[in-house]
Amino acid sequence: MDFFAIAPIGLPHTSLVFYLSSILIALLLVFLTFQTYKSKSYRYFFLALQLSQLIGLYTWYALRGFPLNEALPLYHCRIAMLAIFFLPDRNSFKQLFMIMGIGGTFLALLSPDLYPYKLWHVANVAFYLGHYALLVNGLIYLLRFYNPSQLRPALVLRYFATVNFVLLLVSLATKGNYGFVMDIPIIHTHHLLLNFVIVTGGLTSMVKLIEWTYLKFGEAYRLDLVFSKEK
Repeated sequence: MDFFAIAPIGLPHTSLVFYLSSILIALLLVFLTFQTYKSKSYRYFFLALQLSQLIGLYTWYALRGFPLNEALPLYHCRIAMLAIFFLPDRNSFKQLFMIMGIGGTFLALLSPDLYPYKLWHVANVAFYLGHYALLVNGLIYLLRFYNPSQLRPALVLRYFATVNFVLLLVSLATKGNYGFVMDIPIIHTHHLLLNFVIVTGGLTSMVKLIEWTYLKFGEAYRLDLVFSKEK
């Protein structure tokens, strides 16, 4: 079955229209989530979508023999996807990865790291659906549980430094590129120390930027919605 094909055939072609549409969908989901995040059916739908995406992807990895150089759930966004289900709410590490998942989704869509199969292959479908679900689930978490006192800059930096150091060790052991610490997309640097600094500093800056944006615009918009619905 092509959907679960194992033999690679080359990277899929995506048109400019598809590329721009994928980003537009993410922006529409942000708007829709602000409008609908209190709806249980909306929340449960995206939780179910996230779980289905993970099951589909790892079923395919199992069919391939679970290659250790790419199948371990050790990319930042996959860590965030698992944190949705396995970490308690109001946990600082979960809050960190929910915020990172929001920015990580847009980074992934801007520079998609697709698999060498058809676009509608399970791995590539999981790439898009998984990031869309992560975006919504991360934003819902932010709207419901965000605590501005939990993630001081020094703590964010320490968390990411620890995670990225582990990813670096695992990547060296498996010859993988977990967390893109061995080869950063677009710039393609292979200097390990430089990559560690770029990834750690970049993710820390991204998380703080998303927090600042939410506090300046998102929280005010959410409160306006609540106030208008109470009138």
